[in-house]
Amino acid sequence: MEDLPDLADRFRGALGRALERLSPQTDDAWQLLFGSQLPLVNGAIVRPYAIRAHREKGQIICLVRLFGFADCWTDEVSHALVEAAQTGIALRMHGMHRVPLPVLSVKRALSYWQEPKTTARVIDVRFATPLIIRHKARVSGVLDSLYVACVRRVAGIARWCDVAPDTALQKVMMEQAWRTEDVDLHPVGWTRHSSTHPQGRATTGLIGRARISKLNATNISILRASEIFHAGGGATSGNGEMIASF
Repeated sequence: MEDLPDLADRFRGALGRALERLSPQTDDAWQLLFGSQLPLVNGAIVRPYAIRAHREKGQIICLVRLFGFADCWTDEVSHALVEAAQTGIALRMHGMHRVPLPVLSVKRALSYWQEPKTTARVIDVRFATPLIIRHKARVSGVLDSLYVACVRRVAGIARWCDVAPDTALQKVMMEQAWRTEDVDLHPVGWTRHSSTHPQGRATTGLIGRARISKLNATNISILRASEIFHAGGGATSGNGEMIASF
């Protein structure tokens, strides 16, 4: 099996198609994950989920996390994800042929936020899937805007958890920015196909490691939340998966 930087996004696309096939029972879930009628947060739609997919011992494990009120659609999303895998996922870098995948098991779990207990002031972070952070409209290894992107993502997801950070609180959060050091990232490219770009669109992201310092109680929580929510562009497509050494 090829190493696909966009494996999670391929599952996301298959999940969307499965939700459409299972309509009308899944119409609300489709709107939640893929629709355009959701409210704007800081000028952008924030969707209350993140998806991960990785290979492990010859198998593929796909994880869909639904945040806050979105867990009301767990049954529909779970059923559609099984349907998506069994119908087929494209597993070649430049191929569109979809391979049916047998589903060996399905697990569901409910989790709650827990504050990180670490008091570390420096933490190493690995970007396991492509991070898309733009600097002057271009994807760049300059991570000065990473913290801002993380705060905005966290603030957007918070609204799905019945929490609406006001302007003053967001300002305090922004003032607690961490510092990125020892950045070691390399670009990866792939062609992303979607309903809006059926012919494909060239996409670039960054994979690698960085060290985050100048941590405090506030921004450590932002970092921990960003592990769960992902960061940067295409977070709901599996991009920006951060693994921190807490």
